[in-house]
Amino acid sequence: DKRYIVTTPGFDGAVIPARRIDAATPRRVALLGGRGPKQKQVILVRWLDASVKRLAAAGIETDIIGKLDEPLAAEIRTRFPEARTSGFVADLPSHLQTCRIGVVPDFLGRGVKLRLLDLIFARVPLFGLQGAISGLPITAGDAFLEAPTLDALTDLIVARIDDLDALNGMQESAFAACDGRFEWAERGSGIVAAFQAAKM
Repeated sequence: DKRYIVTTPGFDGAVIPARRIDAATPRRVALLGGRGPKQKQVILVRWLDASVKRLAAAGIETDIIGKLDEPLAAEIRTRFPEARTSGFVADLPSHLQTCRIGVVPDFLGRGVKLRLLDLIFARVPLFGLQGAISGLPITAGDAFLEAPTLDALTDLIVARIDDLDALNGMQESAFAACDGRFEWAERGSGIVAAFQAAKM
């Protein structure tokens, strides 16, 4: 007998008003988000195991951005020396301008991920495992690309990282679809309106 109000989260991070990815942009893939929970650590390690050596062989760098506990960071440095571990960065939007792609390899967990908004509003094109990019007003093929397996996602990144027109098209499409739709004030007014409607 309960009634529920469903709303998306707000976003109060920095917004990059315009960006053009070009040949001078490093051939770098960003993996964003803290890795405290065990399932996120499992996702990270499995993704690195599937991708990092193949990406490095293609001249593509993997940048792990976000706080890592020291045992996990030490394991990554030992097992995956090709990967860059940037850890926490004070100015995330500026740091993301050095990346061509933001990868979302999550095979556990669904729904809105706040780090997706960090990437979209920094104008970083999204590549993800099928189903991992969800809960946002963006569509696969237009605003992001997805693949059914981690191996296929790696192949997709290698194949498309130099398609600059496509990368710019995706980041523009994702930004346009989300611009103005994640304001905190809008979240609040929507909840108030739902309460008012329920009283009628």
